Amino acid sequence: MYLGGRVTVTLDKSCHRQAAAGQLQIKMTGFLYRGCITDSARFNLTDPLFAALKVLDPQGILMKSVPSIAPLASHFTNLVPESDVNISDSEWCLLRNTTLVFGSLG
Repeated sequence: MYLGGRVTVTLDKSCHRQAAAGQLQIKMTGFLYRGCITDSARFNLTDPLFAALKVLDPQGILMKSVPSIAPLASHFTNLVPESDVNISDSEWCLLRNTTLVFGSLG
């Protein structure tokens, strides 16, 4: 989990770096645990919408394994009106047919 530059600098400057990192890890684990409990109480995780969100997995996009985004877009009519689903799906197909190259900078 990336916590930002300030946290990294603070940990690097700490004279008790290992102890501080250990305390931070314990606190962040507790934070993550409480977040999971809260989210599972707030959201129905058995809702089919969550299964539909798998199309947004970056690996799936890179592997070009998702042929259409229309099924997902149909769940979000406030973001993608029904009249624009074809446009969104065309853009998705364009993304699928584009070769994305990722590498180190510099």
